[in-house]
Amino acid sequence: MGRKLIFIILLFLAASAIFGADTDIFAFAKTISGRVIWDSRTGSGQLSTSRYVYNFIPGVPWVVSDKGDKIGQDAVYLKNGMIMIPDALAKAISSYQHASVKKDTSGHRVAAIFIDPGHGGKDPGAIGTHKKNGRTFRVMEKSAVLDVGKKLRAQLVSAYPDKKIIMSRTGDTYPTLDDRVKMANRVKLGPNETILFVSIHANASLKPQANGFEVWYLPQAYRRTVVDSQSIDSTNKNLLSAVNTITEEELSMESELLAKSVMSGMNDKIGKDIPCRGIKQESWFVVRNAKMPSILIEIGFVTNPKEGELLSSSSYLQKISDGIYNGIKDFVYTFEHSGKK
Repeated sequence: MGRKLIFIILLFLAASAIFGADTDIFAFAKTISGRVIWDSRTGSGQLSTSRYVYNFIPGVPWVVSDKGDKIGQDAVYLKNGMIMIPDALAKAISSYQHASVKKDTSGHRVAAIFIDPGHGGKDPGAIGTHKKNGRTFRVMEKSAVLDVGKKLRAQLVSAYPDKKIIMSRTGDTYPTLDDRVKMANRVKLGPNETILFVSIHANASLKPQANGFEVWYLPQAYRRTVVDSQSIDSTNKNLLSAVNTITEEELSMESELLAKSVMSGMNDKIGKDIPCRGIKQESWFVVRNAKMPSILIEIGFVTNPKEGELLSSSSYLQKISDGIYNGIKDFVYTFEHSGKK
């Protein structure tokens, strides 16, 4: 499958036998400078280090997501509210962690970036009407976000000639929300490759004083299907469910990291001009249907007098593009160099 963290997982339905001393997984994580993320809703977790990300489900043999390697023969399990790891499995992970890194011939990489300027054509999006020096001017969301999207594409094309940089629209047209996610989901990827989905919007409010920029990603509590039976060549429902759970956890984590990176990049460029409203979660149509790391950016309020004027300025829109670009660039670097030392 064509993304970094889609795995080939061999799952066994019966719990593995537990041998040797057992250790709390949080305590074990500290011994390898790692951290544990546990999702009690899905009954799955991750142990991440600077080199690898290990995914686990209690009762299921351990797997290493970014390499596709299954580590050890035992399984973690729950006991008195604690997540326990068998001694043999802990030793296997430690050994794997310190082993020489095998040469990765295919490479984990971001192969494509999909830029989605919101609205367009018959749908202007939010509209702000303002007066300055006796002159009335309007700011349309569809125009401002398209300008940012085109500037961003130019920067990404220049920086990444080996990646596909795709836009949902390049003019004043109106692809439907379904059209946009289908375009992104249809992009062909190779082994260990992924695509990023970046949707760009502008905000509006009945209160003209409302201001600031923000970045959204899909709530972790939202459950969706991102893996089908063809992708792992199996019709086993339990297997599909487990693989989907782990894959979705990876997408959620990557989306959050992408959102934070873009937020930081934007704050560096425009944080002195308008306030940062932070990272937010919402099940917007595009982010819940794009089967990849996905975010939605609100670049400012067209209904705010100050921001409306700024969003009418090409030089300011370039600053926004610079911030998004720097955030994407930092995320891509981290994604493509994680696990390589």
